[in-house]
Amino acid sequence: VFTGVLALLTLTSGMMIPMGGEMMIPMEGGMMHGMEGDMQGGMHMPRPYGFGYNAKDKFGNSHYRNEKSDGSGTVTGAYGYTDNHGLFRTVNYVAGAGGFQANVQTNEPGTARHSPAHVIMASQHPPPMIQSVYGMGGMGMGAGKLMH
Repeated sequence: VFTGVLALLTLTSGMMIPMGGEMMIPMEGGMMHGMEGDMQGGMHMPRPYGFGYNAKDKFGNSHYRNEKSDGSGTVTGAYGYTDNHGLFRTVNYVAGAGGFQANVQTNEPGTARHSPAHVIMASQHPPPMIQSVYGMGGMGMGAGKLMH
């Protein structure tokens, strides 16, 4: 079963070490590099960016992600997965002054229409044949029939 993990990278208080014209910021697992010109009042200033990809394997599974920032600190994006049986999850999100907000659409077994933690969850019935493939838990054991 696909488990979506969205990692939001946030820079909290950290000591910045000037190295010539470059700033080195200690972070868990290493150092982050940035140019002094990107700094204002000890904080990195938001810059517009965008990226994305779309991939499909030889078995018919596909996944994608796209994200962009408008340069004001607001980030919007989406990512999703569809397996070769039609099981899917799509997440559209916005992160900015209003916090992180996500809209999740899925037909994964075991999900229901509810919206915890400011997340809109739209669950649908799984596609045919999912019971035999996914209905027994992640490793072919455990839960029995799917109930809707």
